[in-house]
Amino acid sequence: MKKFIKVIVLAMAFVLVFATLASCGKSINSIQKKAEKEGYEVEEVDSSLFSMVNAALLLAGEDGEVEAAIEVEKETDDDYLYATVIEFTNASTAKKYVELFEKEVDDEEIMERSGKVVIVGDKAAVEAIW
Repeated sequence: MKKFIKVIVLAMAFVLVFATLASCGKSINSIQKKAEKEGYEVEEVDSSLFSMVNAALLLAGEDGEVEAAIEVEKETDDDYLYATVIEFTNASTAKKYVELFEKEVDDEEIMERSGKVVIVGDKAAVEAIW
């Protein structure tokens, strides 16, 4: 009986650790809240625009796809700050997206990934909301 209880306790501890680690990645909702708090305008991207990205991923052998996306922007006296945040169905798809499109990012922009979320935009905006 003691052995059974130990197994149950270990299994519960494993599930708790796994759940904690799995929740460490960023989410599109938390980034949206942070962007709004920082004064950015947030707009959801129409899902019909995902088809090009999903087609490129499919051609690259990846079966995941875009789940949601938002665009954030903020105009200041000196600058126009912007970023696009994309959430994929899984982390491997987000990683493949970065591999495929990272070379398209110019010197004024950066691309970051955390779990299944990717952000690309000008450095100031990404640093402010990431």
